[in-house]
Amino acid sequence: MHGRMADIAQKIKVLRRQKGLNQRAFGELLGVDQATISRWENGGNYTHENLVALAQLAGVTVDEFENGAAAEADEPQPEPSLLDDLEIIGEHDPDERANYEAMIRRRAAAVRARRSRASE
Repeated sequence: MHGRMADIAQKIKVLRRQKGLNQRAFGELLGVDQATISRWENGGNYTHENLVALAQLAGVTVDEFENGAAAEADEPQPEPSLLDDLEIIGEHDPDERANYEAMIRRRAAAVRARRSRASE
């Protein structure tokens, strides 16, 4: 990935993070699935209609979104959310993601039970 595609891929990722959304929620907002957002953020193809929707979400024209200054590499990036991390793991190994989700749910259930006992 290089040049214009890399710039737009970075802009898409920055826009999603500025909105505080994981790939799935961002995709729902734009009418596409999580895998499509992942492809875009990795330099995959998108349509002009996709660019229109992204530009509107960013509050700029399509030309500004396409040709404006690239997102600064040294711009501080927010820490990815746990959901972002789980999505990345799931893309690589769905079973591993399921194992992590089950572990988190078990731990959260144990903490909720402890809190409940403590408040009695």
